[in-house]
This record gives sequence, structure tokens and C-alpha cells, in this order.
Amino acid sequence: MRTCAVLLTMAVIVCGPAWVASGVTTMEVVRDVAGLDGGGWFIPGTTELTFTMTFTLGGDMEAVTALAWEDELPAGWTYQSASLSATPMPFIAPSDGASGTLQFAWITIPAFPFTMSYTVDVPVSPTLPATVTGQSEFRTGGAALFSNVVATVIELEPTTMTVARALAGTVGPGGAFYQPGSEIEITIDFTRTGTEDITAFAFSDELPPDWSFVGGSLVASPMPFIAPAADATGTLEFAWITIPTFPFTIQYRIAVPLSATGLQCLSGVSEFRTSGPALFSNTVLDCLDEIPCLSISRNIPATCYTAGAPLTIEVIFESACTESITALGLEETLPAGWSFVSASGAPMPFITPAPGATGLLEFAWITIPDFPYTFTYVVNVPVDQEDDVIISGEAIYRLLGPELRT
Repeated sequence: MRTCAVLLTMAVIVCGPAWVASGVTTMEVVRDVAGLDGGGWFIPGTTELTFTMTFTLGGDMEAVTALAWEDELPAGWTYQSASLSATPMPFIAPSDGASGTLQFAWITIPAFPFTMSYTVDVPVSPTLPATVTGQSEFRTGGAALFSNVVATVIELEPTTMTVARALAGTVGPGGAFYQPGSEIEITIDFTRTGTEDITAFAFSDELPPDWSFVGGSLVASPMPFIAPAADATGTLEFAWITIPTFPFTIQYRIAVPLSATGLQCLSGVSEFRTSGPALFSNTVLDCLDEIPCLSISRNIPATCYTAGAPLTIEVIFESACTESITALGLEETLPAGWSFVSASGAPMPFITPAPGATGLLEFAWITIPDFPYTFTYVVNVPVDQEDDVIISGEAIYRLLGPELRT
């Protein structure tokens, strides 16, 4: 910044570069602004701001023989002459209502550190951000010296958008699973910060492959001008011409295909504008895994084993599958030394272990039973068995897609 300030000669405007040689007196100026919010942001509707400048000397601390201050106001901002406060008051000061470049100059040099303040009128709906730029010119008996440039940016709090998603219709522990063939209701909450007006607003939600939007399920006020068509897949796009009041919520449902398997994720983000380029919210990512629609439990009527004696084990199959189970198997892992004796059930598995089999036992059905279904098998316990033991197992099954496990 190149500064022109009125010095003691008053008839001469001295201009100089903003640099100071080493080994001389220096001046630092700091500006505080009153009338902004607690975060230092402009409050819409504000009609005046007060600037307070504090001048501090440094370096060789030679006596200042001339002092001036110049401030450049944004277009349309004007000076209130009655608001000027300084001790001593400047000999030269702007007239009331002055705009553009304000110049102040002192004949009586103040003691440092020194403070001055004044108030400006801010126009209705000012163009923001706006910058107030000031610099002091002073002398200590030689050439003109300059303080740091004080550039104060007045701006609205930046607008941000936070998106949160809630899911209904999910299943399993923590609602972290989906059921193939079901519908999931999605609630999206939009929360904004900042005071800038939002002039454009949209949201997109990317669905897993073949998951689809349920037509007629969208609930929003106002409704978006652009919304997905019924059965839309891929990325769902919503856009508003009438900008909603925030916080704002929308709801819609998506259909999970019967063929859905494994971990699937939904990824959504809001795009919006204020007065500048496009802005984006956080990305809200929710991943769901396929819940096994077939479950098994185990019952041992005897509750405890007897060393050297047979033990009967019941496995109960229960199904919540919305489509037919087309293949069924069971794997059971016996404790060391335990051996298979026999199995029973209606229908019986087509494949069973050989008598005396140990370790991993495998059963498979060609005729799929009706559920719930109880299958029983008997094992021999070794005569020297003494400690607590663990029997573990899982069912393997298939619907229309790949192999699934409980």
C-alpha cells in the first residue's frame, strides 16, 4: 500500500512507500472493531461500526515530530465526525459524512501508546466482504516513516451446511443390517450456520447398485423442484427453487432388491450457494450389511455331559427369509476326542458324517425343511473328558444369490 498523509506543513501531502530502514523508530498499529458479533462477523442489519486504532512505538523510540493516519473506507461507508475520540484530538480530521479516504493529522504529538477511535455509518445491505485499509505516516526528524498496513476485512460468517441421516427399517444389532426385499426409510436433516443467504440448494444420495427410490414416498416442505422418479436407481437428485428454512428435514424410502448381498453403502452430500461458488456439506456415509435371514440355536437336553456316555444335541433352524431357501447345510465343530454317532430329523440330511467322525461335522439337505426345523444328532463323549468344552457351528444356505452363512 502506498500512503499519502497530511503532515505538519499541512499544505504538503507527503507520499511514501510502506518500508522502514533498520535501526530507526518503528510504529505498529492494531485495529479493533466494535459492532461485530462474538466471532468477529458482520451482523446483518448493522448500521454502524466503531474502529479503535492503537499506535505503539518500537525500535529506537526517537521522539515523533509528525504524525498522521489515513483510512480507506469501502464504497458507501461514511464517517461520523462527532464520534471521533482521541487525546489529543487531531488538528486535521475528516468532515462529517466523508467517505473514501479519511485523513487525520496531529500538531500536538500524543504520548505512546496512543489510541483513537471513530464510528462509520454502514449502508443498508453493504457489499461484503469489505476491507478497511489504514496506515500511519510519521517523522522523527528525518524522512517520512510508515507503520504496518492495517487491512481489516468485514464479512459475514461463512455459511456451512451439516447433513445427518437416520434410517428406519434396518434390522439386527444397532440397526446395522438390511433385509433383502425390504424398504428402508431415510430421514435427512440439514443444519446450517452463518448469516449469508442461501441462493441455491440441492442434495444427492448415491444408492447401492439396484437399490431404488420408492415413488410417492418423499416428504418435504417445501417440496423440491427436482426429485427422483419412481424406481430411480443410482444417484438420487433433489433440488429446490424455493429455499427452505433451516433446520430442514426430508424423508423418503428406498427399496432393497432381493438380490442384495454383502456390505452396501449410501453416500449423500448437499451442494449449495450463497454469493460465490458452489459449497458442499459434509458427506454422510452409511454402510449396512446383509443380515442372515436364517438363524440357528442349539439345545442340549442333558445340559451337562457325562464322560464316556452319548450326548444328544438339538439344532433349531429359524427362517425370516422373504424368498425360498434353495440350499441348506450345517457345519458343527466338536471338541477334541468327541465323535459322531447318528442323526435324526424330518427331512433327514442327504449328507451326514460317517459314524465315528471327529472334528468338523458336515450335514447337507436336498429336501429343504419347513421352518422352524429341529435337527438332532448324537455324539460320544470320551471317557477321560473332564473340563468345560465348546461346540460351535453355523448354517450355510443359499437363496437366489451367493452362498450365505448364519
